[in-house]
Amino acid sequence: MRWRVRAVAGHPVLYFPAMRLPVYIVLIHLSVFGLGCAARDAAPAALPAPLVVDQSQRQAPPLRLAPAWRAHTSAAKAPDLPIPLDRARTLTNKVEERVMSNGIQVDIDPVDAVQYDTLLVRLRVAQGDTCLLRWTSDIEPRLEDNPGILFDVIPDEDWRDYVIDLRRTDKTWVWQGRIASIAITTSAQDNPIALESLTLAARSDRSPHRETLDNVTMEAVPPVPLAWRVTVPPRGMLELHVGMLELAFKDPLSNGVEFRVRVQATDASTATLLKHKYVPDRQGEPPRWLPLQADLSEYAGQDVVLMFDTDNLGDSAGDYALWGNPIITTAQSGASKTPVILISCDTMRADHLSCYGYVRNTSPNLDAFAREAVLFERAFTPETWTLTGHVSMLTGLYPTHHRVNATTNLAESVETLPEVLAQAGYATGGFTGYRIWMLPWRGLAHGFDLYSTPEVVRNIYDTHTIMDPWLEEHRDRPLFLFFHNYDLHSKYDELECEGCDLPYYPVNASQLHFAKEMQEPASLRRGKRPRASQLLFAAQEKRQTISPDELAYMQALYDDAIRSVDEALGTFFEKLKAWDLYDRALIIVTADHGEHFGEHGQYLHEHLYEGAARVPLLVKFPAGQHAGHRVDAMVTLMDIPPTVLDVLGLEAPPMDGHSLLPIIEGGDGASMIFIRRQQYQAVRTSDWKLLRDIHTSAMELYQLTSDPKEERNVLGSAPLELPGLTAELERFFLEDPVGWHAAFVSSDPKWRGTLTFSASGVIGTARLLYGGSMSRNDLMKNEAHSFTAMLGPILREEVLFRAASPDAATRLTVRAEAPFALLLQGGEPFTGTEFEAQLDPAHAKAAGPPTEGAVSDIPTLLVWYQLPAAEGGQARELTPEEREQLDGMGYGGSKRP
Repeated sequence: MRWRVRAVAGHPVLYFPAMRLPVYIVLIHLSVFGLGCAARDAAPAALPAPLVVDQSQRQAPPLRLAPAWRAHTSAAKAPDLPIPLDRARTLTNKVEERVMSNGIQVDIDPVDAVQYDTLLVRLRVAQGDTCLLRWTSDIEPRLEDNPGILFDVIPDEDWRDYVIDLRRTDKTWVWQGRIASIAITTSAQDNPIALESLTLAARSDRSPHRETLDNVTMEAVPPVPLAWRVTVPPRGMLELHVGMLELAFKDPLSNGVEFRVRVQATDASTATLLKHKYVPDRQGEPPRWLPLQADLSEYAGQDVVLMFDTDNLGDSAGDYALWGNPIITTAQSGASKTPVILISCDTMRADHLSCYGYVRNTSPNLDAFAREAVLFERAFTPETWTLTGHVSMLTGLYPTHHRVNATTNLAESVETLPEVLAQAGYATGGFTGYRIWMLPWRGLAHGFDLYSTPEVVRNIYDTHTIMDPWLEEHRDRPLFLFFHNYDLHSKYDELECEGCDLPYYPVNASQLHFAKEMQEPASLRRGKRPRASQLLFAAQEKRQTISPDELAYMQALYDDAIRSVDEALGTFFEKLKAWDLYDRALIIVTADHGEHFGEHGQYLHEHLYEGAARVPLLVKFPAGQHAGHRVDAMVTLMDIPPTVLDVLGLEAPPMDGHSLLPIIEGGDGASMIFIRRQQYQAVRTSDWKLLRDIHTSAMELYQLTSDPKEERNVLGSAPLELPGLTAELERFFLEDPVGWHAAFVSSDPKWRGTLTFSASGVIGTARLLYGGSMSRNDLMKNEAHSFTAMLGPILREEVLFRAASPDAATRLTVRAEAPFALLLQGGEPFTGTEFEAQLDPAHAKAAGPPTEGAVSDIPTLLVWYQLPAAEGGQARELTPEEREQLDGMGYGGSKRP
């Protein structure tokens, strides 16, 4: 077999011939630091000189190596490295012999993985919609074992530029070591591909890399030789973690790594501070972070160099290793700074707490806490959903500004409360009772030294067993603790836990109190009837009816769950007192949202009525300040970060929220707040609440001063306030409609399909306009060049997609097992199970969706391009500084390529 190499516009181009094989590979060999390709039986090569990170400016502890290393590598980034393709030669009998007999090898100058984090590829692809980038190295010499990076391509036979983040490998850091080869495989079998150029690059804005081992996340540093120059504080301690990725545990030839830290004092003497041999356990124990400590007190006041390196014990194969968040801190340094503890009780409805006037004594410990705190009578979430409610709680931003949803994670440029506190010298720890919506890569781990989640869910007591040791260890230092519990949330029948086949349940049966005095309705667990949350969803969707007896029993179970959480919080407050933290701490207890119990036929927290939108907010200030105050002004979860920073005297980044201190002292609260959930939007003032269903355009209006339970919709009386509220609702939730729209309508809840928009350039916007997937599924993927959505779980949804550049080509692919109908603006009606087309805005003739020939008896997609309201000149490209400013304000659409 022969390969063809020819020049295009002065550049060599490598062509893949069409072969009837499973995959096709371009193999480019790279030698590193003159060491060549390391085999498994090769002798270990000499280490390169260590990177030097200087932090010896006598900063106040804690000193963190990870951000200092990022700053250093960003400032000292390597220049782009084009990989020459003009020295290509036939490669035979290599590692992929079982897949292919030939490849392309390109000999280039040496390169090291740590210097580069981006690969720029120019490809021409005829078939297939994805390619897989893989590589070999001294750590992974077998190409077939490399997990690689899957990236989307446009198979239109045009030259396309693709930007690949080399650290985006299933969210683990496997781009490590001395890179020996790079391979690109395609998803199509008969697929001639042309490769014009490859360039390794280093981005100047290196973001933190967080690694999760055994559900504990922290910022990681790669295992490169590194020298950290620091000024050791009094009573200084070096704290760090070491770990190995799961790939090392799966590789039978990985023999482990020895982590070593040495110190070079001012007199040039060198001593070993610590060393630890980490050998993967293949007997069932998962990879996890191991904590290590070293006492630096004898070097207090000295400028020393801490030298980090790893020994591969003779063979580096499979040794995927990382340092976890190395920190230099000092004991007894926290007494002068206010500890901050933020407690989120997921799904806690405010008016079910006895301190908020509930008829049952559900919260005796929180009642006592409220007498020492400020109780906010009217606190609201901006979205009745766990993920976005907590992101707003930690950023001070409305969801429309932090832009987190089912398909979008928090931009690194959005500064969070824990990030601000970490920069101010605080130790930061986050511990959650649920994982899926609290996943670290959503943005919730930003700024935390340690962020811990369960495998799926854990009760409040199990969270305490993990959290309390961290808290006790850091009690003499400035600390910020985020503590989330999930025990009030409706249960999941598929989980194996006590009471999980009921809609609500306390931690265990011994904590049944109110429900114990009642007879459980036999119908709750009868036959094949849906159970737990599924029963509530079925009632929400009018597929099941919940009887008054069932509802009363469910509410009693929910109240028992509140009492269970309250009991655990009481024990926690006693620990804080024993550790001398309670009195001097700023402690906040709140919730991400409440819960519905049949109001307006609603269950769970799928709507915006007061039961789900109103949350408890109790703030205990240090030394009993403002104790016993009750504040009636409207406030929101976004007010928490600016309040914390105001109390600590720290400057807050731009936020939608405002400090609560002026309100406590008699100032006004918010005059107007906005709430959303799925297709529902609401604007609320002290007196009025206007709700809108964007699916149907139906509206509801309630005068809350006379109708606090929202029982009388006064929209028909057209009060004078209606036009102003409507205008504010429109203004706040306005979305630029320009771009490709795909509206999905179905009456078949069993139908499933996938829709993918892909672009040759970077995506500017990819959004679910109705947001329905936020509650029912998270099967969304939003990459730099493509957006994929699962269709079916929500019976109506609309996707808005546009590329950042108006010149970028856009492609639509829809696949399903059962037939669907598709009407493309300017195209012929389609019925089938697979649709693929190149989209052209020039064919757009109208400003709305196609309507002729609409099919209603099978799932239907209407696809159209929304033209701009008026023609105008093309805007200039934003500068990096402008993009950073927009990202800092929460507008994730300004993402960089």
